[in-house]
Amino acid sequence: MMNQIKTGYRYIQFEKDGNGRSVCPKCWNSYKQRSHLIRHLRYECGVDPKFKCTHCPRRFKQKSKLLTHVKSHYLDTQSS
Repeated sequence: MMNQIKTGYRYIQFEKDGNGRSVCPKCWNSYKQRSHLIRHLRYECGVDPKFKCTHCPRRFKQKSKLLTHVKSHYLDTQSS
């Protein structure tokens, strides 16, 4: 069964697997919630990381991962 979701300005067709999970048409990862598939398509699948750490050269695909990483820099300066 084919479904469509809008990711920004374009529509993507995707299928649901036997468990009702939304499957990415590019990499075949599956997601229980459709919103997680949308996030995956916008920020992760085939996209360069867009969130850059200001303390080191690392880059992340999700802002939440960057924030967790930045906290590690803060903890390193507190323990020194």
